[in-house]
Amino acid sequence: MTQQRNKGIVIATISLLLLMIMGGVFFYSQEPTEKVKEEMERLKKEIQMCEQYEESLIFTIDKLALQKRLKEKEVEMYNIQISQLEKNIGEMNDTIKKLGEEIASSEEYINRRVVMAYKMGIMGYYKMLLYPEDSAMLVKSYQFISILSKKDMKLMEEYKEKKGQLEQERTHLVQEQKVLAKARQGIEYARYDLAKRTKEKKLLLDRIAEQKDMYLKAVNELQISAKKLENFIGGLQEKKEYFESLPEIRVFKGILPWPARGKVIKPFGKQRHAKFNTYIYNKGIELQVREGQEVKAVFDGKIVYTDWFQGYGKMVIIEHKGHVFTIYAHNSVIKVKSGDIVHGGETIAISGSTGSLEGDSLYFEIRDGIEPEDPLKWLTKLRDVVQK
Repeated sequence: MTQQRNKGIVIATISLLLLMIMGGVFFYSQEPTEKVKEEMERLKKEIQMCEQYEESLIFTIDKLALQKRLKEKEVEMYNIQISQLEKNIGEMNDTIKKLGEEIASSEEYINRRVVMAYKMGIMGYYKMLLYPEDSAMLVKSYQFISILSKKDMKLMEEYKEKKGQLEQERTHLVQEQKVLAKARQGIEYARYDLAKRTKEKKLLLDRIAEQKDMYLKAVNELQISAKKLENFIGGLQEKKEYFESLPEIRVFKGILPWPARGKVIKPFGKQRHAKFNTYIYNKGIELQVREGQEVKAVFDGKIVYTDWFQGYGKMVIIEHKGHVFTIYAHNSVIKVKSGDIVHGGETIAISGSTGSLEGDSLYFEIRDGIEPEDPLKWLTKLRDVVQK
């Protein structure tokens, strides 16, 4: 009985000693992808820009759309973090299991060596190694260890290393589990805020649709924005940039592909508002397009604008050979940059609701020079997407 108790004390002491030797801790933190962080920073700057125009309904709508998009990116960031944390925790659990098995095997061998030493009557030296009373005793202890076989020494070193690694992994695991719990809490808050922003925007759009004074204010702001866009297009035309290597878009009038699939909810030209009995002139068409769909160039051309434009949200303008311009607005994400040469069918943006009074939609416009033309006369006929 005494023999078993002494053996247990030795093993426990070795374990404790090795834990003290290998007491380092490794701290880990999973960073979200650079791409997500960059987009979040850009969205924050755009929100700050919109806040400078608190009296503008259009900028208020834009701000709500941007805040919604920012929350979506926060959710995306948390999802990336949670996915990586769960993967890391799984790998750490596997490592801990493997180390535990290896340590158990090593302890069995050490057990046998301790028992052998006890039977050989040299347990006193073993205890001196673990509990040296003075430096002389420690020297004698190391002299005893020197007679052990190289295999035993190597095993002891591996045992120490694995015990330290095991504790390190366990500490790391606890830290990762805490970070994971915070990330899961964070994503719930972000989802709550996302639902809140979505509801706020819908309520504002509903008020504009129901209250004539708000509707007229929004329409007036849109008309001012349309004039600014016309002046901007005129400035582009004055640059006299021709694209000799590109095909002529006018040759394909009437058979151009659609920028996205969706019903026409606002046709081109003069339109009467049924409820308020007012008129507005639409210089393009509005398509009912769910947010997140690819927006594609209808023809080859050069990107001449990729930015926010008051009343249009995130907008892309393509100049085609012969000074024909196509305009794509209300996007959530722009995939190209000014100066790029694009081809028909190439994705240039992701649909959204920025600057839109209709919620998720795509605004599409074609201008021959500065004159707006009915896009339906340029696009191929698709009965399932046209609704007048």
